[in-house]
Amino acid sequence: MTLKKSFDAAPEVANELVAIAHEMGIPQSAVIVIALEAYFLDYYRKKREKMQHKELIAA
Repeated sequence: MTLKKSFDAAPEVANELVAIAHEMGIPQSAVIVIALEAYFLDYYRKKREKMQHKELIAA
């Protein structure tokens, strides 16, 4: 699936994105994909832990 979306970012975020992409030698879009993957993995991990905690309390 290909998703193309433009977005506005604070200048500080945009500058950091450019710097990281340059440092890693990858396109800026790849940095965004990597960051989103990390964000979603963390989101689902926290969600799973929260559900497990609720199950322990209910038991």
